[in-house]
Amino acid sequence: MAYKILKNLLSNGKKTTDEILTMADVYYAAGRIDQEQYEDIVAACQTP
Repeated sequence: MAYKILKNLLSNGKKTTDEILTMADVYYAAGRIDQEQYEDIVAACQTP
């Protein structure tokens, strides 16, 4: 669920990439997303 929320926020442009990366860090630390999902979010944020 957290992964889907992050992907939606990223695709809709509702949050900056810095905000999304911070959220991804928190979700990953809390165990809400796994490493593969975290790496996918980080890669998506780095894509222009």
